[in-house]
Amino acid sequence: VSTQSTGAHRGGGGERTENTMVAFKHAQQLGVDLFELDVQMTRDGEIIVCHDDDLSRVCGIATTISSLPYANLPPLLKEIEVACEPGDFLRTETQEPLLLLEDLYRE
Repeated sequence: VSTQSTGAHRGGGGERTENTMVAFKHAQQLGVDLFELDVQMTRDGEIIVCHDDDLSRVCGIATTISSLPYANLPPLLKEIEVACEPGDFLRTETQEPLLLLEDLYRE
């Protein structure tokens, strides 16, 4: 009996854009046992799956999640530096919204 588990840091942020639905679904398809994620709260009390409260790195805007209502959050950048691999970037075709924790649980 194996006691080892496989985890996906920031939802598998090294293979897909961190903390996005795409990353979590990809990790699930790979058979990951557990997800590591961070959450932040918007000014109006919505819970967002994001490591950083500061949006500079992931959205390119010098403000914080906690200072904005959910409706005013900007989308993620199409190119984000991989947190565990400084200097490496993940690129996507589309800008994804910041993920609501409740949407992750619905999937």
